[in-house]
Amino acid sequence: MAQRRLEGLQRVLGVYPLASSAYGNVGSSIYYALGLVAALALGLTPIVFIISGCIFFLTASTYAEATAMFPEAGGPRRSRATRSTSSGRSSRLGARCSTTC
Repeated sequence: MAQRRLEGLQRVLGVYPLASSAYGNVGSSIYYALGLVAALALGLTPIVFIISGCIFFLTASTYAEATAMFPEAGGPRRSRATRSTSSGRSSRLGARCSTTC
C-alpha cells in the first residue's frame, strides 16, 4: 500500500512536549508580568497586587454566578439555538437550511 506524503511541516512533537512548552511559556509570562509590575509600580507594588486581586475576585465571582445560572453545557447559547420556530423546525436548522430541511 502506498504511503501518503505530507508536504510542509510534519508533526514531530507529541502531547507531553507540547504541554511542557505551553507550561514554560505561561510560567515565563507570569514572571515577566510580575517584573513589569514591580518596576513600574515602584513602592506601590503591594497595593497594585491587592487591587488586581480584588478585580480577579470579582471576575471569578461573576463566572461562578453565571455557571450557577446556566448549569447545562452550552449555557444560554444552547437554549436559544434549540428553540422551536413557529414552523416547528429548530431555529438553528431553520436559519441554515430553510428550503431543504
